[in-house]
Amino acid sequence: MNVALSAVVFVPALAIGSFLNVVAARVPRKRSIVSPGSACMSCGHELAWHENVPVFSWLALRGKCKVCGERIGVVYPAVELLTAFLIAASFLAFGWSGKSFVAAFFCATLVTVSATDLSHRIIPNVIVLPATAVVLVAMTALYPSAEWALGAFGASFFRELAVVRFDRAAVVHLDLVGFEDTAILFGDADVGAVHHRLERRQGERGGLLGHAGNPALQEQTSDGNRW
Repeated sequence: MNVALSAVVFVPALAIGSFLNVVAARVPRKRSIVSPGSACMSCGHELAWHENVPVFSWLALRGKCKVCGERIGVVYPAVELLTAFLIAASFLAFGWSGKSFVAAFFCATLVTVSATDLSHRIIPNVIVLPATAVVLVAMTALYPSAEWALGAFGASFFRELAVVRFDRAAVVHLDLVGFEDTAILFGDADVGAVHHRLERRQGERGGLLGHAGNPALQEQTSDGNRW
């Protein structure tokens, strides 16, 4: 039953992955994720519907803009496929349940911040903080308990301590010793807060799903511009 459900979920999850590409490309630039429609950022060509089908359009266009020939990075179909696989895996693991939807949302958040981190070297609070609130409220509704409030307090305290109090001194120190990936260090502190909330109830399966989208475990790649 869960296998059939995950197969059905896979196709719409590809569309969700396509939307996450828009979020990852536009939020760091402070652009609307609603309008205008998707377009080549090199020549401004607005994509027709058949040029915007997840994965298949990228393959049909051979990874290039139809008008100017600018390369469209492989990160775009990768995000779409990764999102689809993780969301399908959520429903495969937990069936049709509230936990599946929370896990799928959590995975989508991780894919989004991973794509943003890889391309812009930042993890926007405008994505992470609302996601944290959504996961906290959802899991509290599913499993009413004071542990979620305590977990939120603990994660918030950790973030304040690790990111706000000591980030500047740590960045200076890491820069002196030649460590360049400080953005990954402190970006993951925010993502860790969301991960902590979900993993308290999801156990090992939820943890594995989360780690698959962790930006610290992803290899940085270059990509072209589509949005």
